[in-house]
Amino acid sequence: TTVNTTTAAPSTTTVNTTTAEPSTTTVNTTTAAPSTTSVNTTTSTSEITEAGEVSKDGQVNVLNCYGELESAYVEFTPVAGATSYNVYLEGGKYTTSTLVDSNVAYTRQTSSTVTRIDLIGLQSSDYKAKIVPVYGTEESLATPTEVSFNVKSYDRSGYAHFKYTNGVGAYNDDGTLKDNAIVIYVTDENKNTVMKDICENYQCSKFHHIIQMITWDRMLIQLVGG
Repeated sequence: TTVNTTTAAPSTTTVNTTTAEPSTTTVNTTTAAPSTTSVNTTTSTSEITEAGEVSKDGQVNVLNCYGELESAYVEFTPVAGATSYNVYLEGGKYTTSTLVDSNVAYTRQTSSTVTRIDLIGLQSSDYKAKIVPVYGTEESLATPTEVSFNVKSYDRSGYAHFKYTNGVGAYNDDGTLKDNAIVIYVTDENKNTVMKDICENYQCSKFHHIIQMITWDRMLIQLVGG
């Protein structure tokens, strides 16, 4: 018996060993700029200043009139021969037309053609102001000019006013001056002598006496510019 001993070549399997490049995911790591909100912190002049008007024509020729924060001012043409001016206010705590003193109404001539009266210590309210020229000690008999204006209040919600229900400094909480307030107007003309004048008028021999009056909530130093 003949046996065929031829051995067949073994079958082979070819395996592709090429490794594919791993897939990658690209992540955008760019950080967007955060959005911002712009807040306009500028207080508009119109929010604190409001033009008044001449409500009654008279002897005084009014040039400008403005109500501001617890204050106001009137500018007018000087009246020939007048040595001073009386101001009568109606509005706020002034229930009827009332002559106010120089603590409240400060008069000065800012140029040869303009006289200005500054009014301070005013509550938030609508006002009428009557301006009467004075010759020596006599008021003019001519028809007085009357202006109207509106005054707004300061914001007193800050910490400086915390628990101060009687007001801070020489002012009450409603913006009016305290009854015993001493108002010192400092101008370019009196800046070198004002301390001496204060001491003579209020019997304070030393500077610390002036500071003491300030701490007693009596004195208001008002700087007058322009």
